[in-house]
Amino acid sequence: MPATTTAIDAVSQRLRELAHKRLAYYSELSRTGRWTLYFTEREFIERLRDVIAVTNAWNEIAGRKPSAKLRDAA
Repeated sequence: MPATTTAIDAVSQRLRELAHKRLAYYSELSRTGRWTLYFTEREFIERLRDVIAVTNAWNEIAGRKPSAKLRDAA
C-alpha cells in the first residue's frame, strides 16, 4: 500500500474517532439535560442530527459500517 494511502487512512481514522467523541459529548448533554443551558430544544435536535450524520459519514469514509442505532437515528 502506498504511503499516501496509509496517511489518508490514518487521517480518516483520526477524524472518525473525533466524530465519535463529539457524539459522546452530545449524548452526555442529552442524558444529563445540560443541553438546556446551551440550546433550545429545536437547536439541540438539529445539532444532534448533524452530529449523527457526520459520525455516519466518517464511519463510511473510514471503512466501518455505522451501527444500526446510528443509521436509524439519522
